[in-house]
Amino acid sequence: MPRLSEILAATDAFAPLAGQAKSDNSGLITGDESREITRAICCLDISNAVIDEAVEKGAELIVSHHPVFNVNYESVSRFYQYMPITRLIERNICAICVHTPLDMTRGGINDELANRLGFEIIRDIFEIEETRDGRLWGYGKVLRLPKAYTARELAEYVKKAVGCPVLRLVDGKNEIRTLAFASGGSRRLSYMAMDEGFDAFMGGDFKHDQMIAAKNRGFTILDCGHYGTEIIAPDILLRELKRAFPDLHAERAQAETDPSEYIF
Repeated sequence: MPRLSEILAATDAFAPLAGQAKSDNSGLITGDESREITRAICCLDISNAVIDEAVEKGAELIVSHHPVFNVNYESVSRFYQYMPITRLIERNICAICVHTPLDMTRGGINDELANRLGFEIIRDIFEIEETRDGRLWGYGKVLRLPKAYTARELAEYVKKAVGCPVLRLVDGKNEIRTLAFASGGSRRLSYMAMDEGFDAFMGGDFKHDQMIAAKNRGFTILDCGHYGTEIIAPDILLRELKRAFPDLHAERAQAETDPSEYIF
């Protein structure tokens, strides 16, 4: 069975940690690198429910997309008893997080989203934030549509292709032939897409003022949500773990769900 250091090296080879955004907290979060790993769980978020699942199944390692820390270090004491990092340490569970490197790497989340959407890729688009190694890596994509879509036609297509249960739409009342997109909290890139003359942008976590700006400019926004655009991450992480370590017992977390409920 592989040691934790070997698994960390494998994730780094697929999605290099040197290329993570400067504000990111990816890499080895907890655990002794010399520890042997026999069972691993892959997830989008290391929630308390996922940690409990790992304990129940005897998994020594959780590999996630999102980092464990989502509060300022100065605030840790206020939330200590509720934080996943506390449970990870107390239950002796190792954790590796592969956040922005998985967003940007070839074969990562945005490539997989492009595959699911099925349109021709024109080019990459780039995150505004510089990476730790000083380079700009491809983050989202710009796609050419095979025909002109209305906003509602495209929304129905995207909702089915991505597999998101709900989609917020700003109908720019425009003819859509190019679609820019990026996974997760990609709202900053919507202005870039507007300024560069694309017809629509798909992503997550859009703010009200951005939607007003899009409506004013006749630009279409498709908000599939942060969870909706990134829940494919565990499948990618699981694929790469199995490719690198065929004998490792690895699986997707079953306890993971969208933290939000939608009341219609």
